[in-house]
Amino acid sequence: MGVRAAGRGESVLDPQVTARILARALAPEPGTAKLPDGLTGREREVLDGLAEGLSNPQLAQRLGIGQSTVKTHVSQVLAKLGVSTRLQAAKIAYAATSSPNRTDDPAGLGTP
Repeated sequence: MGVRAAGRGESVLDPQVTARILARALAPEPGTAKLPDGLTGREREVLDGLAEGLSNPQLAQRLGIGQSTVKTHVSQVLAKLGVSTRLQAAKIAYAATSSPNRTDDPAGLGTP
């Protein structure tokens, strides 16, 4: 069946396997990004929260600040990183803080 499907131009991989392969291929290489020196301690905390996928209300609660203050910090972080989305910032944070020997699997990709 796999040979016939491939002959028709169809994928012969399980969709979950295909998704994991694409996610791994598109993920930034660990240690390939550098955070700007101008990030304040609070901005770094906000960036770490973005990398964890926290929402503004969750960040506000964690940091003990108001949501409007979180929005200001998020805007400053995005500007200093030169990106326009939280996801882009999170990818940079992950790439900058990960090492090639990292043992956890935040993207849920499993072992190679």
